[in-house]
Amino acid sequence: KEDLELQRKELQRANNEAAEQTEQFEEQTKQLREQLELARSSQIKDDFYRRLTLLKQQESEIVYRWKEYKWNSSEQVGCKVTGFEAIEKYFANILQRPLHINNKSWLESHPCSCEAFRVWMRAFFTLVTDIMTFYKNEEQRQFYIRILIESTSIPMRGILYHDYVNLNIQSVEKAMAY
Repeated sequence: KEDLELQRKELQRANNEAAEQTEQFEEQTKQLREQLELARSSQIKDDFYRRLTLLKQQESEIVYRWKEYKWNSSEQVGCKVTGFEAIEKYFANILQRPLHINNKSWLESHPCSCEAFRVWMRAFFTLVTDIMTFYKNEEQRQFYIRILIESTSIPMRGILYHDYVNLNIQSVEKAMAY
C-alpha cells in the first residue's frame, strides 16, 4: 500500500513537472513568436524605407522631351528637362490631354514618353499595394501611406492622383483615400 502511495506521489510530481515544462515551453514559444513578429516588422520597415529611397532615385531619372519653335523663327529645337523639372513640366501638360483618349490607353498616351516615369509609377503603386497588404492595422497603413505621399513632390502627387483616377486602379483605391 505504501509503495502504491509512493508511486502515486511520484506520478503526481512527474505530472506537475511536465505541466511546468509545458508552461515554460509555451512561454518560450510566445516569446519566439513575438521576436519573429518584431523581426518581420523591422524587415518590412527597412524594406519600405529602402524602396522609398529607390523611388526618390528613380524620380531623378525621369526625362521630359518636347520641341519648341525658336523665338522669331520657324525652326524647331529639341528641349529636355530631368527630375523634378520634368515632373513639373509633365504635370503642367497633363490637363491638356485630349478627352477622347480612353482610360485603357492612358499610360501609353502620356506626354512623357520616358520609361523611367512608368517604372516610377509602377514602383509607387506596388509600394502602396504592399503597404495595404502587409499592414493589417489601419493606423499603420495610414502612417506609411502618409510618409510615402509626403515624400513625393506636389506635382508628382497631382500626377499620381490624376493617373490613379484615369487608370481606376482598384488595389490602391483605399490608400488613395488617405
